[in-house]
Amino acid sequence: MALELRPLGFGDRIGAAFKLYGANFATLMLIVAVIVIPLGLIGALVTEAFSPDFSVDENGIIDIDAIEADQVIGFVAVIFFVAIISALGTLLATGGVMKAVADDIIGEPGDWQDSLRYAWSKIGPLIIGSILYGLGLLGAIIGGLVVVGVLVALFDAIGGLIGGIALAVGIVFLVVSWSIWVPTVIVEDLRATDALRRSFHLVKGRRWPVFGYFLTMYILVILIAAVLGGVFGGILGVLDDPGVVANSVANIAVQVITTPISAAAVVVLYFDQRVRNEAFDVQDLAAHMRSGGDDAFGSLPPQDPPTPRTPPEDEPGLGMPPDDDPPEDPPNDGFPRPEGI
Repeated sequence: MALELRPLGFGDRIGAAFKLYGANFATLMLIVAVIVIPLGLIGALVTEAFSPDFSVDENGIIDIDAIEADQVIGFVAVIFFVAIISALGTLLATGGVMKAVADDIIGEPGDWQDSLRYAWSKIGPLIIGSILYGLGLLGAIIGGLVVVGVLVALFDAIGGLIGGIALAVGIVFLVVSWSIWVPTVIVEDLRATDALRRSFHLVKGRRWPVFGYFLTMYILVILIAAVLGGVFGGILGVLDDPGVVANSVANIAVQVITTPISAAAVVVLYFDQRVRNEAFDVQDLAAHMRSGGDDAFGSLPPQDPPTPRTPPEDEPGLGMPPDDDPPEDPPNDGFPRPEGI
């Protein structure tokens, strides 16, 4: 479904995200499932295999003294490794979903394999961008906490309250400013640093509406996940001891269903911001993509053609001699010349 080329209202954006999700349900599920399910199951099995043997006394309290330090260190290392692999898988699946949704928006839908292959080709910028995004937020939080500490020391509780509010606003500002950097990598083929700057530029002047949109979508996704979690939890409740793997299967199922909703919401906002800021034309983009041009996903609005320069009156024109003297008569070769020449 081609996205309507007009600035979308609040409800229109939410509706468009869910329409795209429903129209591409099978494709989006496959993109997430083929990545998340294997990695999730492997992570659950590895976690259960390396989990320390916690001894419980007669009161049901874990005996800390019975736990060996080597087991704890190994278990923490395994958890960290599983978390990294899971994050990479989610990043790849999200990129694939965004590619599929973007293709459908411009009226050029593809299959799930092509979307995943394309996302894999952008995994480098996606990883670097995620690291820069995390470091940027971490730096802002640390810097903000330092400022809050100084304000508390100077102005007691009032200073802490003001500093806390300022810190929260600053974090929201950064999160919203970088909220659509992933689509810029997928759609415009940008590097990580350029993608973050591009996202910052696209949401400029509309950060509070963007924040409200994402907050609403986040609440909706949380509600959907809670309902699904309740359904799967009821199914697992039939089992005497579901175990780590069974619980992981339920979590994976929720992730497979909800991840495409969040990704579709981000892509819809990305295209809407381009329409607002750049008079972006989806049909032009589709034509460029079909032609296979290097600027298939051009990141800049169309530019006006250059104005031709008018030469000064004393500047020789094209084909004229450099001076003002008239050309000399051609030599007489014996033939009569017509009058007027």
